[in-house]
Amino acid sequence: MRLLALLMMVAMVYAVDIHSPSPLSSYTPFPDENPTLISFSNGIVFDTRTGEPDLPSNLKIDSYEGPGYYLIQIDGPVYTEYLDQIKELGIDVIGYIPKYALISYATQEQIALVNLKPFVRWTGIFQPAYKLQGEILNNQNGTKRVMIQLFPNENTDAIANQIESMGFDVVEVIDHKICKTIDAIVDLSKVDKIARIAGVQWIQLWSEPTFANDNCQ
Repeated sequence: MRLLALLMMVAMVYAVDIHSPSPLSSYTPFPDENPTLISFSNGIVFDTRTGEPDLPSNLKIDSYEGPGYYLIQIDGPVYTEYLDQIKELGIDVIGYIPKYALISYATQEQIALVNLKPFVRWTGIFQPAYKLQGEILNNQNGTKRVMIQLFPNENTDAIANQIESMGFDVVEVIDHKICKTIDAIVDLSKVDKIARIAGVQWIQLWSEPTFANDNCQ
């Protein structure tokens, strides 16, 4: 038994460490085959070579009166130096939409400047239609409870008050730096009013919270 234990110890000492890290090396990502497409989870897809898709007039705006949210599509892949040059203009990059589109908070003047960058392919407004869950976009009937997600730099109370002033009942507000949401009872035929609020990022039907991965092993 002692001999067996000794042999096992020797084997462990000289065993190959499968967890040893590989040498560091540079990696160049490959561009996507369809880099001009922008696609949303609600089913809206368009090619920026032909401009924005045809959207319902009540779910589209032509401009902002002040700063607002835009999509900036760049030539992929997304490199750090691209982001740095965009941020140097004072533009706040908030999120990402495939493919190679950055959700950004900017003024019209800043968008005009970023369009001069050689790596910028297209810019456009983050339209109200892009904010609606597919189930709502395709069926704006009935009165439902919805969850309204805000952009992280927005004032939750101010937008909640704005939603209430439209005649909707606000039932819950969560104001956290990583999660700003408003639950409201909404006549879906009028949901476009909420989608047109610049600080609203996403609107979806409310669902009962459920456990996820509650049996982790």
